[in-house]
Amino acid sequence: MSAKFYKIGAVSVLGGLVLAACLGIGEDVACRDDDTLCVGLVTDAGTIDDKAFNHSSWEGVLRAETELGASVDYTESGGAADFDANIARYGGKGYDVVVTVGFGLNAATMSAAGIYPDSDFIGVDQQNDGSAPNVTGLVFREDKAGFLAGALAAMMSKSGTVAAVLGTDQAPSIAAFGAGYEAGAK
Repeated sequence: MSAKFYKIGAVSVLGGLVLAACLGIGEDVACRDDDTLCVGLVTDAGTIDDKAFNHSSWEGVLRAETELGASVDYTESGGAADFDANIARYGGKGYDVVVTVGFGLNAATMSAAGIYPDSDFIGVDQQNDGSAPNVTGLVFREDKAGFLAGALAAMMSKSGTVAAVLGTDQAPSIAAFGAGYEAGAK
């Protein structure tokens, strides 16, 4: 084949890529429409079907799809190094709502809220320090649930001894649950 053929092929491919970028191919075109509610979810480290916060948060987003006709999507994070890019995937495309799951995403969520002021953010197990009006933090009273679990464990114990196996003590929610459990058991 001639060099001219390869040049024509290269120009065609390059033109196609430019055209795709201009047309938004590969993007959520519906999310540019003001009439379409777009909700994106970014998981904490782990999968969408973790049977914990990621999973239950996704179930909530799916309700928005069913009940509100929202266009929904999720991105799984492998770890903290993925958080900013995963949030940008939705904020950069103009998603109306970006749900971020887990206390580990709190700093990335607060930062993204300033970068993408037209998106609303919901931080599951996160707090808003008041600096971002477009962030709603969902914080649960884990201490109360822990208290009830501890009291129930103590009432059911035949030996008078109870225990709890908890996750990392770096998670404020787990520390609160543990403190509540201990108080309830006493």
